[in-house]
Amino acid sequence: MRYLDPKSDLVFKRVFGEHANILISFLNALLPLREDQVIEKIDYLPTELLPEIPISKNSIVDVSCQDNYGRQFIVEMQMIWSDKFTSRMLYNASKTYVKQLDIGAVYKKLMPVYALALVNEKFEKDNDEFYHHYQFTHQSILEKKLDNIHLIFVEIPKFKSYNFSQRKLMVLWLRFISETKPALYNRTFYYGFNWLQNKALRLISFSHRRRDYGSFTKSLILSPLKPSLRNSIV
Repeated sequence: MRYLDPKSDLVFKRVFGEHANILISFLNALLPLREDQVIEKIDYLPTELLPEIPISKNSIVDVSCQDNYGRQFIVEMQMIWSDKFTSRMLYNASKTYVKQLDIGAVYKKLMPVYALALVNEKFEKDNDEFYHHYQFTHQSILEKKLDNIHLIFVEIPKFKSYNFSQRKLMVLWLRFISETKPALYNRTFYYGFNWLQNKALRLISFSHRRRDYGSFTKSLILSPLKPSLRNSIV
């Protein structure tokens, strides 16, 4: 069986940008949320972050949403790393944060913004950590942190599922992104794979009728996993 690659731009947006139950599970698994902070419901927001002033910079993200607490989330899939990407994530998160308030609104209405980026390239070459969480922290008292803007970067090539005994759902979702292999023991996770499988079959069928569509489908479809990777998680 062959599957669409969830890391490709179109597939990523279709899977996580059109299926709220999948996105909720994905965010709860990957974001640094306490048990009492889990996301229960989301509403999708426009992915184009329009500036308040026409001459200011416009920006577009892959997925944007707001949850039942009013927190906002940005999700990006980045295939190639650039040193400018961190600034772009901070810029988009900051723009999302400041746009929460209209004139006359009180600051206590501001809610946290989480910007999650999955990067298909190693960019922290001096360590083996694949999960990087940034937020404003007191430099002398590290326990004191501001819960306003969170930046989370995941280095997909560094992820190894056999290294983790906790947060099993995070492992499953990162395997979904990195390996494109179905796991039958999680219903939400398996639903995402079913969607990929059905779309792959439709694209393959369509490519037989339209030869000029073949190059597009070829760029999205992956071969099955190598047998050696299939049993990396118990």
